[in-house]
Amino acid sequence: MKLTNTAVAKRAELIQPSQIREASRYCEQFGAINLAQGLPDFAAPEILKQAAVQAILTDRNQYCDPWGLRELRESIAQKWSGNSMSRSIPIGR
Repeated sequence: MKLTNTAVAKRAELIQPSQIREASRYCEQFGAINLAQGLPDFAAPEILKQAAVQAILTDRNQYCDPWGLRELRESIAQKWSGNSMSRSIPIGR
């Protein structure tokens, strides 16, 4: 069965826009600062690009736990261990 443009258009009407895209359009429309998605106006540092390539090559390509990466949480906790705020930083599971 060959789909016509009309058939595709009717199905496409059921697709809801992403909330992130909607927030971005809203910001653009009203000149607001867009915090909905990361759209830097500068090139990524070379070290970040190389770290991203390494992550892809080692299949670290999934979202992390909502608490963040355990290694990063532990490193932050270690760095702040002498700070009075350190007791309020949960290491998590």
